[in-house]
Amino acid sequence: MTENYKTKTLPIITQREAIEQANKKIEEAMRDQFPGLISRWSAVNRAMGGAFKFNEITYLAGPSGGGKSMILNMLREDFAGKLNSGFRHKFKILAFSFEMSAADEIVRTYSSVLKTSYSTLMSSYTKITEEYLQMIKNTSSRVDNDIIHYVEIAGNREKILATVDDFHNRYPDHKLIITIDHSLLMEYLDEKSEVELVSKFSSLAMYMKKRYGALIIMLGQLNDKIEQPDRLKNPLLHFPKKTDIHGSKSVFFTSDSVIVVNRPELLQLEYYGKTNIPTQDLVVWHVLKSRLNGQEGIIKMKQDFAHGTLIYPYEKEKQEVITPTTLF
Repeated sequence: MTENYKTKTLPIITQREAIEQANKKIEEAMRDQFPGLISRWSAVNRAMGGAFKFNEITYLAGPSGGGKSMILNMLREDFAGKLNSGFRHKFKILAFSFEMSAADEIVRTYSSVLKTSYSTLMSSYTKITEEYLQMIKNTSSRVDNDIIHYVEIAGNREKILATVDDFHNRYPDHKLIITIDHSLLMEYLDEKSEVELVSKFSSLAMYMKKRYGALIIMLGQLNDKIEQPDRLKNPLLHFPKKTDIHGSKSVFFTSDSVIVVNRPELLQLEYYGKTNIPTQDLVVWHVLKSRLNGQEGIIKMKQDFAHGTLIYPYEKEKQEVITPTTLF
């Protein structure tokens, strides 16, 4: 990265200043009704230590077609919706939506709210009626807000930082949420490979987290190691590992939480892992890292992407025992 976001010397904080900051952080947490912003999934909130918190980075990885972008859309809508209406701080969401247009993201939101498919809304097979169109338009008021802002055009690290800086200056009294969908779709600056692209942007994300106190969620991609025949044949090797993520070293170093969302059904697996979990409609959240007060393990859900949602709990009766391999 060029010198436009670096200074010649690094800031120094005294022990006394650090103590004052720590005491203020504890006091603010005590007075807040919510520790952060919650999602519709209680198990995910618990895995995040109660909520998604500001001044933290979450890296959400997965295979192509695994539903990462749809999940990120759900999270944004949860953050901006009634679920978090009791959060006392003002905040804005800056969504770098490199994969889909802002309009398509809204169609996805309609899909989730109306419990119908994207293809149905877009008349892919059968034209919707005028009455249904009016119902869709009426849904606009339910999802309309001044919290979420989109950036549709991909940019390099410097352009992204300049955009974030300008946005922060426009809303200086708001907390900031930054979402990146997804990191491999950024423009190259001086990077020579995808791994270097992820690595350098991870460093920038850490800088933005500290500079703005931002809550950052980045989407990333798995490499093809998880699809190797020896992994597929051995249930002990089914679960994703740190090395399955592009740029895993930098991702794990800079991120406070690292989650891999996997759909083993897409790997042509009938059963998943050593406990032989049936894969039909299965979506597994593998929490590989949760630095601050969270829990590592797995969360099982059922996909209902045709209706724009994920179903939790996976089974009719929630599992109460928390183990190193199963959260809920």
